[in-house]
Amino acid sequence: MTSLQFCKQWLWIIVLTIVSFALYEQACKQIEKDISSLQYQIDDLENTIAQEMQLQQDLARAVASQNDPAWVELCLIRGLGVVPQGYTKVVVTQQK
Repeated sequence: MTSLQFCKQWLWIIVLTIVSFALYEQACKQIEKDISSLQYQIDDLENTIAQEMQLQQDLARAVASQNDPAWVELCLIRGLGVVPQGYTKVVVTQQK
């Protein structure tokens, strides 16, 4: 084997190594991008779960307190503006 053939053989090995390394780097960058995207989705889902759990707790408290006369009175005051006897209703309007 001549030195020229030997150099060509090593040149192919070097070229294939460089191409393999470039493909590996590209795959690593894509994986990092995918991991980042999935982490964002996980964080978003965790926030959604926390919000829905809070809503579930609020609804459970609302259902449990429907038999409480003080709660019913508070709902009537807030929602309908009904004022029981002995309370003073204050209405604030904006002047134009």
